[in-house]
Amino acid sequence: MPDKSENSESYSKQTRLIHNDWKQTKLDYSHAMVPPVSSSVTYGMDTSVFGGKKPLEFLMELDDLTRLPFYIYSRFDDPTSSLLENKVALAEGGETALVFASGMAAIMAALMTNLSAGDEVLFHKVIYGNTHGVMTNWLPRFGVKTVSLDFTDESSLSEAINEKTRVVYFETPVNPLVNLVDIEAVRRIVDDAEKRLGQPGQMKIIVDNTFPSPFCQRPLEYGVDMVVASLTKSMGGFGVDLGGVVVCRNEARAPLVMYREETGAILSPKAAFNVLTFGLPTLSVRMRAMQETALEVARFLEDQSKVRRVNYPGLESHPQHAIAKKQMRDFKGNFAPGSMMYFELDTDDDRIVERFTEHAGDRCYGVSLAVSLGHVSTLMENPYNMTHLLMSEEDKEAIGLKSSGMRLSIGLEDPSDIAADLKACLDKM
Repeated sequence: MPDKSENSESYSKQTRLIHNDWKQTKLDYSHAMVPPVSSSVTYGMDTSVFGGKKPLEFLMELDDLTRLPFYIYSRFDDPTSSLLENKVALAEGGETALVFASGMAAIMAALMTNLSAGDEVLFHKVIYGNTHGVMTNWLPRFGVKTVSLDFTDESSLSEAINEKTRVVYFETPVNPLVNLVDIEAVRRIVDDAEKRLGQPGQMKIIVDNTFPSPFCQRPLEYGVDMVVASLTKSMGGFGVDLGGVVVCRNEARAPLVMYREETGAILSPKAAFNVLTFGLPTLSVRMRAMQETALEVARFLEDQSKVRRVNYPGLESHPQHAIAKKQMRDFKGNFAPGSMMYFELDTDDDRIVERFTEHAGDRCYGVSLAVSLGHVSTLMENPYNMTHLLMSEEDKEAIGLKSSGMRLSIGLEDPSDIAADLKACLDKM
């Protein structure tokens, strides 16, 4: 590539202060101990990259237009984001990954690149509140039918799949109840249905893997088609950046790239840098410590008379503990039940629940009353009135979500301090 800076001295300082001596290449960062932050939105075109061909002729000969050997515009491709995508694909066990501005942006990308008007989505009845809003409020506006089911009832799921079904969507563990869906069972049911309907490969299984993170569970290993996740949570780890990701096979990459470019749902390079530099490298050590603490806290809560029940996959009392031991495994194959739990206070009086949450918000030091999860800080929220507030009372009742329920995301604090804060909240009931 020619060096345009050779003639730079003939230009004014005003011009030289803008352009300097940067060069556009697919740079090799392998010797950098810390990855770079790309701060350029657009990249100048050096015609030598086309090998003497016209740009259109060059592009038409490429096998994959989404993998250009040079950068053009950061809405299409970005150096820092590309580095992060490679690492997330590695963590999740996928062929490729695309990062997005938020977890919800990633979910929308996965859905919209697999759906058209007249198609149908089947989704597990217990999902994140905003995802529930997408299913019930937004997809129907585009002519997509959405059906809520209990995926733990295998016969119900099998009977619901029909010739219009294109997406089967679920979380496991689910938000906020922390129950599980058997990934292998869903894959088997979808395979059987495709054979029955004579539609091989027509249905895509999409799993939100935010709660466990790839450290604890990798759904692609069980045959799902796409994984979506929030980078804001465990993979980011510190609560400083929004981000999302879709991990999939190479064949699904092109539509996702075009969707991201045309809707503008891109992740900023600085956010990508933080996840790449601080989040993913510490994921394993954080998750090991968090789940060790989580088991201790869950056992503490089980012993409290003012707690009706505790849902934590690491407890033998969890209704799907056997499924958890099968599919929630860390990178070395060890049981990895994660850092998320759900517990219900032993009351149906909303005033008593308010006293509990008010003390958590106003008085606790090691436990914070806040939404989000997967951070170094322990975060507790009341889903009924917070993350799932916009769901109708009927929908909340249908999934078993009670106003006395608490979702707890364990952080890196001393477990005895977390238990002490929770005990203080319980004493205020």
